[in-house]
Amino acid sequence: MKHVSLVAVSSALLVLLLPTSALIAQVATDDLTGFCPQITRTLSRGMNDALTQGEVSELQVFLTHRYSLSEDALAGGYFGRLTQSYVQRFQQEQGIAMLGVVGPQTRAKIEQTCRTG
Repeated sequence: MKHVSLVAVSSALLVLLLPTSALIAQVATDDLTGFCPQITRTLSRGMNDALTQGEVSELQVFLTHRYSLSEDALAGGYFGRLTQSYVQRFQQEQGIAMLGVVGPQTRAKIEQTCRTG
């Protein structure tokens, strides 16, 4: 049986949390209504920041500010049911298929929303 040291586990957790922490610090200093995520890949339920280089957290910050949610409502960098439901709400408002997946159409609508306010 292979033993994993507490230091190794702590280091791994820190690496996973750093993108989220850095993003929260960045957003805290920005005008929160103007946050525009940089999403370059398709995001769907079950994905996390480790798989997406922090893009799930960027999406969550965008949704949090768009819908005036509490800061921890969608925090954590995991694309779960709640994130999916807010993605579907955004899709419905934008007149695109409510798949709950952030694909090319949803990314384009997010970018358009950021440009036009």
